[in-house]
Amino acid sequence: MDEYTTTDIGVSAALLTLGIHLLRVEKEDTKIVFVFEGSEEVTRIEQDFYTGLMVPAREYNDSIRAVKSHISSLRKY
Repeated sequence: MDEYTTTDIGVSAALLTLGIHLLRVEKEDTKIVFVFEGSEEVTRIEQDFYTGLMVPAREYNDSIRAVKSHISSLRKY
């Protein structure tokens, strides 16, 4: 299975909002890495994110909170 990794909170939230499966969250030194299932769709979403991707605001906000929760839980250890 291909994997897509990012440390970008915004991209991670967009992927979650659009239903891309989060496989795991890892801590690498001082960075938090989000690992998603990789696909051409994920690549397109990432490119669109930087050029004006539109997602439902409320769902995106919920995804931002979920991403921050993952970061917070990993930074405690």
